[in-house]
Amino acid sequence: MSGQVKISASKMTVAEQCQYHFWLKYVKRIRVDVFTHPAAASGSVFHKAIELWYQAAKMNGTPLTLESLKSFVRMAWDSCVSTRKFLLSAEYIRQNKDKMLVEVANLLEAFYQDEVGRGTMVLPTWMEKDFLVPWDTGKGFVVMLNGFIDRVTVMGNDAFITDYKTSSILKTQTEVDEDPQLTIYSAVYRWLAKKSVTGLPEAESFVELYFPKFRKHVMSVRTKDHFDDLKSRLVKVGEIELKELKNATPSEDNCRFCEYATSGDCKLTPFTKKKFA
Repeated sequence: MSGQVKISASKMTVAEQCQYHFWLKYVKRIRVDVFTHPAAASGSVFHKAIELWYQAAKMNGTPLTLESLKSFVRMAWDSCVSTRKFLLSAEYIRQNKDKMLVEVANLLEAFYQDEVGRGTMVLPTWMEKDFLVPWDTGKGFVVMLNGFIDRVTVMGNDAFITDYKTSSILKTQTEVDEDPQLTIYSAVYRWLAKKSVTGLPEAESFVELYFPKFRKHVMSVRTKDHFDDLKSRLVKVGEIELKELKNATPSEDNCRFCEYATSGDCKLTPFTKKKFA
């Protein structure tokens, strides 16, 4: 067994939930177009608006005000539609676009007020930072960690690695402490910091999830135990892909967000997924 395996947090989650889903998506590479949940579509626009806002501030000196932030909502929407960041039917968009834009504007206002309130309204060091970081597993293959970090803000000797969560589900402190995505972000950040990237402390002070619907930052830290656990999980995911393991584990939780549950490609699940047409 040898080679490289590209692994993201979402890919690892799929592998750990259902090998058959993983096999269809990442080994067979069966592409399925399914309608995005509207909340996820709004989240894409939220992320993009903040990215455009920070870019305008960095490149053009656009002031970091609430008014300037909200001015990017429609541009963010157009960008997400053109790049297929989400898929909704033309009829659904016609009936709900204005409502969705208002929802995004409200989320952005919450975000702005929270940044001002805790004194972190500054230009971030990174925004929507893409990464591809190698790790030799020692098992005959290399894992290439890849993904995007929403934001890294460095203030003095502290760094805040932030992931935005626009869903209506607030995670507990325990869930955030165990979140594998934040562990990956922390590992990647530490790796890049050791490469002497300008402006980055040796190690982050905080990783956090931000929930604008709840006006809440849930902060955490990462330790050696987190990284040892991550390494073990990455090895298992790499082996699942390289050995093409495909044990199916259907359940309502596993199947409700699986595109193959409604496309017909998976014959092993009795569960279906609601379509937003």
